Amino acid sequence: MAILVVSLEFGGHFGISPNSVWQSLLGILAAGCTFGIFIGVVLPCVAPDERFKQFCVCTLAGGAAGTVAWLIAQPDTSIAVAVGANALLGALFYLFG
Repeated sequence: MAILVVSLEFGGHFGISPNSVWQSLLGILAAGCTFGIFIGVVLPCVAPDERFKQFCVCTLAGGAAGTVAWLIAQPDTSIAVAVGANALLGALFYLFG
């Protein structure tokens, strides 16, 4: 999902500098690690039969991942867009994953 978001971010730009690509790749890696750690640590702590809590954990993990990716890459978009989009992706991960 992160590769799709980064390709959409750079899709309209023609002059991509190597630094921005490496920053984006580092942001993807850090966001994936953050999402995985958040899910791995918090998800087993919530009750397995309460689907709403699991949905909230995945949404919060996506928001945390979006924050980390934005702090590393710092694209032209606002932090609210990065957090909101990744929270939506986290919710979709739970619903379809």
